[in-house]
Amino acid sequence: MRATVLSIGSSDFDVATYRPHDPSDDGIQLRIYAGPSGGPGYESFDLTVCTPAWLARRVQEVGRPIIGRHYLIVDSMDVEAVLAFLRKQVESIEAPTWREVAAKVGRLARWEFEDYRP
Repeated sequence: MRATVLSIGSSDFDVATYRPHDPSDDGIQLRIYAGPSGGPGYESFDLTVCTPAWLARRVQEVGRPIIGRHYLIVDSMDVEAVLAFLRKQVESIEAPTWREVAAKVGRLARWEFEDYRP
């Protein structure tokens, strides 16, 4: 089984028109909506995409280390390239069940059901 990316968006901006003020110093939040290829439903996966300069500035602002889980670090913010990269990464993941696929996608971006126990 594989994942299909249905969309990638943000609640902060329109990904289709976003252009950073400084591509070498930028950080954005993205949400990936993905579901089983050829099947119904989808789930959400969240991550921060940022440049090293943005990350360094953020560490100084909060005054403590930042754990890097669910961060994608890019040299320069090119949203189109980031979206293409994420789509390719997510859609290349394969496992016997959707839950296993989603857990693997969760290594890249925080799965909405991460740590959920019925």
